[in-house]
Amino acid sequence: MALSPDGAHVAAATPDGALCLTAVATRERRCLPTLPRAAVAVAFSADGALLAATTGDRVVHVWATDDLAPRHALALGWGEAKSLRFAPAGRRLLADAERATWVWDLDRPAPAFGRVTLQGTTSKVTTSAFSPDGALVVTGYADGTARTWDAASGAQRETLRGHTGEVTQAAFSVGDPLRVVTASRDGTARVWSARDGSSLAVLQSGAAPRTSPTRAPVRLPPAEAAVDSPRFSPDGKRVLTTSRRGAATLWSATDGRALVSFGEAGSRVVDAWFAPGGDNLRLFVNAGDAASVWSTNDAALVQTRWGATAR
Repeated sequence: MALSPDGAHVAAATPDGALCLTAVATRERRCLPTLPRAAVAVAFSADGALLAATTGDRVVHVWATDDLAPRHALALGWGEAKSLRFAPAGRRLLADAERATWVWDLDRPAPAFGRVTLQGTTSKVTTSAFSPDGALVVTGYADGTARTWDAASGAQRETLRGHTGEVTQAAFSVGDPLRVVTASRDGTARVWSARDGSSLAVLQSGAAPRTSPTRAPVRLPPAEAAVDSPRFSPDGKRVLTTSRRGAATLWSATDGRALVSFGEAGSRVVDAWFAPGGDNLRLFVNAGDAASVWSTNDAALVQTRWGATAR
């Protein structure tokens, strides 16, 4: 399933293998011809004009979203595509296979579209992400390493070493200096320089003070503070994570200090992100399907909305 950049359409596979676009406002549904198998990954381009999908084979299909006309069939060199994502800018598209990542630039000439292969290890590919301008890619692996790449040439830039467990997520910051954050099954997240691959900070399990509804700080057990789903604040100075047991924590991206954790007693945070402008931190919790908005300045609870299950 994927949401278009403007939030107007949802792309999802039906049980019979068809891939359909549904208008959020009207619920009108348009479906593509039935694929050989149900799509395992779908993605919209940054401008919303293209939709890509794969059924887990060696081909990535691309259609125009205005008329659902087929545009491209992109072949992987080997392996089966398991995830897709477009760059936040431009029309670069990447596909992760088991042991390699493939990148195409759909603004370049067909049929190759400047395809490059990113493969710096024989370990399993676990995650990947574009930089905000689409010029760089970061990939994470089961062996605990991550790597940065030039998206145009496929040249490896840096190897990020330090995790002792599988890298599960990776993301770039916005702005200068450009940084990378990775999360791992070792219970930590790490912040790296995208320029030279140096380690800048370690976000460590068990270091996060939690804020209760009465705003009395309490210490989280290490298992609750294990960090997942890292993302940078709009200014790149802080990192937001959620934990495997439901805490959302704000960290300093420069020295790894845990600044504050957000949440309500008995609630499990299932997602968290920065609201537009970065002034408030919005959290989703699963107790009673409530969505809470917290101030990142003083950890005060700003608003709670009930019956909210998505952004």
